[in-house]
Amino acid sequence: MKKNKLIVLILFLFAVLLNAQQKITLEQSIEIALKENLDIQIVKNNNESAKNSIHIGNAGLLPAVNFSASSTYNDNELNNAGIKTNQSYTSNYVGLNATYTLFDGFGNISAYNQLNTEGKISDYQTQYTIEQNILQVINYYYEVAKLTDQLNINNELLQISKERLQRTSNKKDYGQAKSIDYLSAVVDFNQDSVLYINSRTLLLQAKQNFNKLLNREIDYDFEVDLDVLYKILPIRDEIINTARENNALFKASEKNVDLAELNIKSANSNFYPQLSVDANYSLYNTQNEWDANLNDRNRGFSAGLNLSYNIFNGFKNSIQKQNAEIEYKNAELEKKNELLSLVTEISNTYQQYEDSKTSLKLEKNNLESAELSFSRSKELYNLGQITNTQFRESQLNLIQAKSNISSLKYSIKTYEAELESLAGILL
Repeated sequence: MKKNKLIVLILFLFAVLLNAQQKITLEQSIEIALKENLDIQIVKNNNESAKNSIHIGNAGLLPAVNFSASSTYNDNELNNAGIKTNQSYTSNYVGLNATYTLFDGFGNISAYNQLNTEGKISDYQTQYTIEQNILQVINYYYEVAKLTDQLNINNELLQISKERLQRTSNKKDYGQAKSIDYLSAVVDFNQDSVLYINSRTLLLQAKQNFNKLLNREIDYDFEVDLDVLYKILPIRDEIINTARENNALFKASEKNVDLAELNIKSANSNFYPQLSVDANYSLYNTQNEWDANLNDRNRGFSAGLNLSYNIFNGFKNSIQKQNAEIEYKNAELEKKNELLSLVTEISNTYQQYEDSKTSLKLEKNNLESAELSFSRSKELYNLGQITNTQFRESQLNLIQAKSNISSLKYSIKTYEAELESLAGILL
């Protein structure tokens, strides 16, 4: 008998452990996202592709070598003074050709520098995409935390209304409560029930969105850490200075200026002569009838130095240079605009961050007053000395104070992450 009870207890504990939600920390979430997030994987692959393009051969700094071979059969009918004869032969050829550009106005050097610059831009774009996805992970993590808090708060609200409804129902049964008081309690209980159901749905959706970012099963259930530890951030001007050095979008805008300058150099190379060298080595022969072999072959070698200079091509070179100079001006303007947007966004976010910290202190003081007020109202309500409306107002004031604190508590953490992202130090 005792053995059976022990087995039942073990099975019960196993079921509890199996159904228990796994708690995940923010650090663990970020680590998973860096490995599993699909957008991050895609942008890393794209960056790897951009890195592969940075090669001297891709900039025309290596020679080009081509191999060619052919075997041609000819069957001709000749008419000589009315005498027809057939002549057939095979021409065989194998050749190796190499060409190399010695000078093209430094266009190939500019092309290689362009590839390097584009690689740097790809690095910054990759950094930005990763940071934005991690910022989403952080935002959804604290969204889940906030909605978990809100679900607990709404559950507390529902339990208070449930207790009030039960008390009013009992009084009504004994003729100690008016029907209007009972109906009022029913309405409030139903409203709080709907509020609880809605908050539970919002929490489920937030968890699904969070799971999507971590590339795992949408319905995977988990818990988050509801405790927060606030960081000590630098003052606004220090964050702006850090952003100048590290913000991915701003650094990319600086590299776009460098790229535009290289485009001008590339356009200037069209105004210089081009010097190239080529060499060819071949084996060839002619055989009677059809015979595709090189047994009795001839050898040939040739080398040449080629100089070309474009005198006139319909002003195409001049137009290309003018457009490159315009693109450079635009790149400079976009860099200034990016810096202005960055400073503005940091300033706005920093102000929201500071205001939220101030508001949190005030709301904590407000919560103390709301708790004392509700405790006193509950006593008076139980004694029948205040109305349903007064008790409900005190109840809602308490719940609102708790909701405000929960919202501000996690908003501060998201503002911290946004400021670190803008400063380029999130990771």
